[in-house]
Amino acid sequence: MIQPTQADIGRHVIYRERGDFPGRKVEEGVLTSFNNRVAFVRYGIGYTSAATDFADLEWSNTSEVKSKQMGG
Repeated sequence: MIQPTQADIGRHVIYRERGDFPGRKVEEGVLTSFNNRVAFVRYGIGYTSAATDFADLEWSNTSEVKSKQMGG
């Protein structure tokens, strides 16, 4: 879970789909804004941001994401 501040806008985050099952979605994005309920994150090469619960996000460690994408 993240607790963003204005200084965190532009930081990379990791979205982890809730649950503990094979193939669980893990995606990296960029924090574009937030309010008192959700963070808005731009995933992939998208032009718009998606509202995402703070509980589903953590701050990115880019090497971890690359490892997951490569099957590690």
